[in-house]
Amino acid sequence: MADAEPPPATKARTAAEAVAALDGGATFCRFDCMRGGIGPATTLAAAMRGNATVTNLDLSCNSIDAAGCAALAGALGRHASLRRLNLGANAVCDGGAVALAAAIGGGGAVRLEALDLHANAIRDEGGAALLAAAVAPGGSLTALDLRSNYISDAVVAALVEGVQQAGSKLKLCALTGCDITPGAWAQLEAAVASPGTALESLGGDDDATAALLGTICAIS
Repeated sequence: MADAEPPPATKARTAAEAVAALDGGATFCRFDCMRGGIGPATTLAAAMRGNATVTNLDLSCNSIDAAGCAALAGALGRHASLRRLNLGANAVCDGGAVALAAAIGGGGAVRLEALDLHANAIRDEGGAALLAAAVAPGGSLTALDLRSNYISDAVVAALVEGVQQAGSKLKLCALTGCDITPGAWAQLEAAVASPGTALESLGGDDDATAALLGTICAIS
């Protein structure tokens, strides 16, 4: 018997709908709040703590700042069903990135497989923390999108070393549009080509990266 079709994504039109749906433990698995004007992320984070069913959460383009992202990061540990989180095109910055890194790098209940943080004004401090968490042995991330941030060559050596260690599951680390020089980019490409590493791609344009995210992290 063929598998049943996954339910359609649920679209939240207002902050009240987003909070009510998450807080009520709704049974849908995909939740889209893109450009939803979700209001304070701290309120949404509180609602997430009681929800155990959503696997895909899209909060892109919602002006979520570092404090709001830190609140969401704190809620992830009580939201073990979540596999794919899209925070693209917000204002997460280094503070939010560091908080997310601490949440996903703890090896506990957080089992995110794909994290989209493109265009979030993240610099080397936040980028280094996220990349270290992403390649840590025992981690769950297979796809990390950091395109169009202010990440520079300073993070490259640690990333190259990290993806070569046993236990790293990271397959996609999208870094196009960052402040990485050609020489450092060549080091990253060599790491992708190196046998024995899980890393398969450094991303591409928007469509190519989206396709890779869908293939590498096939979540219904």
